[in-house]
Amino acid sequence: MSLFTISQERYYNNSTNFTGDGSTLAFTLTTAMFDPLPTALGDLQVFVNGKEISQGNYSYSSPTLTFSGNTNNTDVLESDGAPKNGLQIIVVQINAVEQLGSYQHITLADIVNNFMISYVGEEKIIPKVKRSNVIFFAQRALQELNYDTLRGEKSQEIEVPDSLQMKLPHDYVNYVKLAWIDAAGIEHRIMPIRVTGNPTALLQDNNYNYLFDNNGKLLTANESETNKKFRSLDATVDLSNSYYRKDEDGFARQLSAYYFS
Repeated sequence: MSLFTISQERYYNNSTNFTGDGSTLAFTLTTAMFDPLPTALGDLQVFVNGKEISQGNYSYSSPTLTFSGNTNNTDVLESDGAPKNGLQIIVVQINAVEQLGSYQHITLADIVNNFMISYVGEEKIIPKVKRSNVIFFAQRALQELNYDTLRGEKSQEIEVPDSLQMKLPHDYVNYVKLAWIDAAGIEHRIMPIRVTGNPTALLQDNNYNYLFDNNGKLLTANESETNKKFRSLDATVDLSNSYYRKDEDGFARQLSAYYFS
């Protein structure tokens, strides 16, 4: 059974949607949309065609949302309050428990308990077995899954907000690549931080000789050029002629810097 049991809309936005037909006033919420269901009018926000509707134009008695006479939203509601034909109704549950990532774990105890209930006992596949043995093989099964599960790759294209944060997909495991696109629709890979660094920058004279202090210790800069350039890089700079090349995995490697530990 899938661990992800809620809708994509519920997962990302804590919302569900309907479509108005110009006459329907009552819309029923279900546990497939919200679980648990909202209990009070204050738990909801309602939008029709992207416009937030005043609470004076609807009421809520779990699980039914009912539109009433329209005095404020004549552009999206009929005179009796029914959302106009073809307009999308979005119902948002306020302060709902965030579901991001909630699907992703099932405990080892649940796996063992489910196995014991389903397969162990009189007139079942396994008449008798020690719980410790089941735990051992459950752990081994998880190890084998980590070794053998086939890799699957999916992609999403989104517009990143100013916060530079996004909601991870419900089936996210790890990322393969991140990229931004230019006006021509060409992808430009965003490099992970591991391909650069912040080495200790040694001070040198015009002849590239190292500089030392009065105690004979190497003089160092406050910040390396590598880190300074990385932090100030303009994403629109053309790197096609820089010291980068593609390796076999499609990642870029910087060839001009060497690091010593």
